[in-house]
Amino acid sequence: MPATTPLISVILPVYNAGEYIEESVKSILAQTYGNFELIIINDGSKDNSEEIIRKIEDKRIRYYYQPNCGMAKTLNRGIDLANGALIARQDADDISLPERFEKQVDFLVKNSDTGLVGTWAEIIPAKNDVRRFHKHPAEDTQLKIDLFFNNPFVHSSVMMRRDILKRVGYYNVAKDSLIQDYDLWARFSRVTKIANLPEVLVCYREVSSGISQTTVNYSHKVIDQSIENVNFFYAGDSYAVTQLFGLYHGDDSSYDGNPSLDKMLTVLNELVSKVAQQTGNDVPSVKPKMGKHVRTLKYRYYTAKQEAAGKNILLKYWYKVLYRISIRMQPLT
Repeated sequence: MPATTPLISVILPVYNAGEYIEESVKSILAQTYGNFELIIINDGSKDNSEEIIRKIEDKRIRYYYQPNCGMAKTLNRGIDLANGALIARQDADDISLPERFEKQVDFLVKNSDTGLVGTWAEIIPAKNDVRRFHKHPAEDTQLKIDLFFNNPFVHSSVMMRRDILKRVGYYNVAKDSLIQDYDLWARFSRVTKIANLPEVLVCYREVSSGISQTTVNYSHKVIDQSIENVNFFYAGDSYAVTQLFGLYHGDDSSYDGNPSLDKMLTVLNELVSKVAQQTGNDVPSVKPKMGKHVRTLKYRYYTAKQEAAGKNILLKYWYKVLYRISIRMQPLT
């Protein structure tokens, strides 16, 4: 790659972000790793975002305005405009700490088999609150397990290889905006190793109007994506898969109140085996990493059943099985 070509293309979409955009952009310009271009796409903002952006002078900024078309289309346009071999994400209300790019580039140079790397993040709360963090798992095997259940990446922290991004197909504009990033990370995980740097390198702003805060259908969308992720690996009982994730996310409408434990265990067995096979790990070393998901299932099951009469025997059996999965590492039978 020619020396004049930016190694990193940072894609920063903007929509009515006048309150935070200057701080966000300047956090990118202050990176200790300077070989990047910053692609800012104003997606039809109606506030003073454009005025603020145009006042920031830096030759690495490439600014574009477009009529509003949504996050996924905006990000895909940014990818097509990019010159870099690496694509980094930044949201208009988030902040990257100065060494973020330097540490991510160093990791990707040293780990050529990894196609996507995020970082931990500190949450900037919408209201006065205690300090909180997103400290997702760091290593490939655990992340691939977690992707069956949830999204273990902070979108603003991600850096990815552009060639793999093109291979897996960009952001899916047909998907609901609630899970477009979750869907993309799942597709990455099927073709490459993935990772998080176990260090806080991004500040993620939690705003009260955020989609995960205000949309009642958010859990349904996550369940749908979880089921899709599982079905890529698992060709068994689709009803049991729906029951498993409906119960896991505490969505009463997604399970019938009496899920089959045996069928759900069969699904968990298959998932553990598939991930172990893909990542080259032995099955016993993967099973303990299911622990947090098992504990969540235990809690959800207890909550769903605590008021049901005549279910004590079934509940005790469920606890026994979960204990064997998460603590004793015995076969999931």
